Amino acid sequence: MWPPMVVIMNTQLEQDENEKWLGMGNQELLDNFKDYEKDVKARHSYGPKGHRGMSVLIFESSVVGYMEAERLNKHFENEGTDRDAWDQSLRRILYYPGGQRQLYGYMATKRDLDFFNQHCQGKSKLKFELVSYHERVVNELKQMNENNQQLIWYKNKIAKEQMHSKALEESFTLVSQRLRKE
Repeated sequence: MWPPMVVIMNTQLEQDENEKWLGMGNQELLDNFKDYEKDVKARHSYGPKGHRGMSVLIFESSVVGYMEAERLNKHFENEGTDRDAWDQSLRRILYYPGGQRQLYGYMATKRDLDFFNQHCQGKSKLKFELVSYHERVVNELKQMNENNQQLIWYKNKIAKEQMHSKALEESFTLVSQRLRKE
């Protein structure tokens, strides 16, 4: 999926007086993940009965954005709150002791985003494209590595030239002093 996205589940909060579901706001959701990339955006899925309890964090369309989304996905896996945990509906824990909401999350797939967009129309639909991981991430990482190698080479070349320039300057100073003495 591009841009990289992580599905966040269990973001539905309560029903209002019209029996419509309310959910977390964008800022509340983003505050839960403030240790991740700064350019993350939040979107929520709504249906006829209101908030559907499904939200998405949209990361920057870059290798860095992908790596941050992957890092968040790994966090959910390590905590046991990933797709598998969410899909095992009998074992879901919706709240921690004390009442804090337990969020679940995983990298988005086309199927997830089609489900997310199920009740959306026009501009409210979440836009995404299917792209090659190799093309968008692996090739970009290779290019970044090559650029870093080139940068190191240029830094070393500049350092050598600065040393050479300093040696020439010192030689020039010595020759100038000798010529003045004669």
